[in-house]
Amino acid sequence: MVGTSVSTTLLKLAFRRHRPRWQDPVRTLTSFSFPSGHASGIASAMGVVVVLTMLYVRSRVRRLAAFVVAAGLVVVVGADRILLGVHNLSDVLAGYALAGFWIAATLALYPPADGSPKNVASSRAGLSRTDNG
Repeated sequence: MVGTSVSTTLLKLAFRRHRPRWQDPVRTLTSFSFPSGHASGIASAMGVVVVLTMLYVRSRVRRLAAFVVAAGLVVVVGADRILLGVHNLSDVLAGYALAGFWIAATLALYPPADGSPKNVASSRAGLSRTDNG
């Protein structure tokens, strides 16, 4: 999430894209719009939720519920940015892509082992026995 946040800020400064013209003239935002920080932030956070769900939730129903809620939040926040008139569709899609990049890069660099709670607990117990004995 830190990588997503930092790269969002750097890309905003690099592209310096102004907000859409149909934005509310009373509440003019002065920050740049590309990529959407809200979209990249929620997509990154929900990516973390999905990865942790895949690792630690064994119930198919609970997994599905977590995935649906995560996807729903990502879509709602993206739509909100567009409907409020503070971002273009391309800003939101770029935010999603940026978060996807960081999630994929992190998983490639640090692939999760079988992180089921049973295996994690037994591996920790095994490590502590070897460290102490």
